[in-house]
Amino acid sequence: MYVLVYTMHDREAILLEILRVGARGQVLKSDNASELIAAAVELPSAHEPYFVSGISQMLL
Repeated sequence: MYVLVYTMHDREAILLEILRVGARGQVLKSDNASELIAAAVELPSAHEPYFVSGISQMLL
């Protein structure tokens, strides 16, 4: 099972908590709807975490 979090929160502390509890991806509500669709389609097939670019920058 893959958990994708759809949220308005983009703070680093929340992102770390999302990762800690096992979510495999996060899409922000402020992102384009195509990001949500892409995440829902790609997450199960890619077998890799899915984070929008702004969130990915925080992880680096």
